[in-house]
Amino acid sequence: MRFLRVFAICLSLPLAFGYSQLAFAETDQERSAARAAGEVGLQAYSAGNWQKALIYFRKAQSIVDSPTHLLYIARAEAKLNHLVEAREAYIKLDRSVLPPNASDAFRQAKESGLSELPALEARLPYVTLYVTGGITTQIIVDHTELPVSAVGVPFPINPGEHIFQAMSDSLVSEPVRESFPESAKKILQLHLSLVREAGANTEPTNGSATPVTSSTTMSQPKNASTDLKVGEYIAYGVGVLGVGTGVYFLIKWSNALNDSDKAYTQYVANQCLTVVSTDYHDQSVHVSTLDRNVANAGTLSTVGYVVGGLGFGTGLTLMLLRNGHNEQPSKEQLHAYVGPQSAGVWGSF
Repeated sequence: MRFLRVFAICLSLPLAFGYSQLAFAETDQERSAARAAGEVGLQAYSAGNWQKALIYFRKAQSIVDSPTHLLYIARAEAKLNHLVEAREAYIKLDRSVLPPNASDAFRQAKESGLSELPALEARLPYVTLYVTGGITTQIIVDHTELPVSAVGVPFPINPGEHIFQAMSDSLVSEPVRESFPESAKKILQLHLSLVREAGANTEPTNGSATPVTSSTTMSQPKNASTDLKVGEYIAYGVGVLGVGTGVYFLIKWSNALNDSDKAYTQYVANQCLTVVSTDYHDQSVHVSTLDRNVANAGTLSTVGYVVGGLGFGTGLTLMLLRNGHNEQPSKEQLHAYVGPQSAGVWGSF
């Protein structure tokens, strides 16, 4: 007990000398309150009660900005294994600017923080996150959102077990639970594979260190099936439109072909009979124009059937995917065929 009292007195010396040199902007009442909180914090720190010490040093720092408060905040955070928070406190202490007339206690606190920081940084684990499967809009670490810009950048994390998850506007990754010892450096990949459902529970329910299966409320079938159904209807619509266009231009092609044949027959008859007419050249041009119309109508009809066949084929494919969404993959094959006057699909199911 005598040792603890001596230790507490030694710890309190920087505070005692430091408070007398605080900036004149603080009032006597503020300095007195900060001193009282700091003394309680010192007593708790000397007794090994790191959490209580942290609470009271933070109270003191909120009243009066002091290098001594920051030093003991950093030390208490480090004792609690909050290495990231301790590092930030040390950095804040290092960046603090002391006035020319600062006390030796304040200068000593800053020098102590600067000398202790490298050893703490050597203990910090780091993690690098990569996300695949979509455009990331949210990164969640232990229920706390991080900036998306943190993806691909190694950032420090406290030792212990952590939960990682990535989200996009419509998808979410499986939660990954991973443990980090001190000084560890790990790379984790999060894959956006599950449909994001409002209000769903995405927290892992077991303690494995590999990706954890999420709650059943995050599963795909309902939303995915709906999306496939919408796509199926759209594809059928495109198919109907394409086939309708093909039929329309097929009729035009047939009529244009008949007109072209008649015009060509008349043109050939006039040539064989050596009929001399001022309309002879006009007939030749007319036949060429009709031939071009035939070719154009045939091309557009073919294009219509191709688009229609692809639309129906896509619709059928989406229907099969929707119906067999939760089943084992099978060996279904589906092929579309198109022609100038026909279109359809064939395959095995």
